[in-house]
Amino acid sequence: MEQWVTSCDDLKIEITAQAALPFVKKFCQEPVETPLESERPEYSKEAFVEAILEFIVGDDQVCAYFLLLSKLILA
Repeated sequence: MEQWVTSCDDLKIEITAQAALPFVKKFCQEPVETPLESERPEYSKEAFVEAILEFIVGDDQVCAYFLLLSKLILA
């Protein structure tokens, strides 16, 4: 965890994966946001696709949905 967070900081890569954020914030000794405090992005097609991708990767469903998602995006 230390190496990953430090490397991302050094390379100025923002960690945005919702599944990882509580652990990263705990490691960095930052308070974890509650659902009421978290920001909601403005609705857009890009935000929708990002949310779907985050769900698929976060729930380890990459194989089953990747083809469907790529067909929807390319359509």
